Amino acid sequence: MKKTFLSLCLVGLMSGNAIAALDLNAATEAEMVAAGISKKTAAKIVEARKTQKNGAFFSIEQLKEIHGIGDKTMSQLRSKFDPIPQTGAIQPQPSSKK
Repeated sequence: MKKTFLSLCLVGLMSGNAIAALDLNAATEAEMVAAGISKKTAAKIVEARKTQKNGAFFSIEQLKEIHGIGDKTMSQLRSKFDPIPQTGAIQPQPSSKK
């Protein structure tokens, strides 16, 4: 039973049908590699994250600033990570009707 479950998980990951996209600002190198990102690229992302203001990326497009990540790699990375919510956006306020 346990082997069957693990096999199904591996098949899901290998087919690119991961259960959830990664959080660019929280994913570990190991999680990125498991999602199909090369170990070298994952290590570069983790290292670059440390140099970002507040230790976080504000846009996935910032990955282009990392040496060795070009358009081809970016097209692959966009599908691996959740979009980063834009902070500072005006949030709707709850109605104050009584």
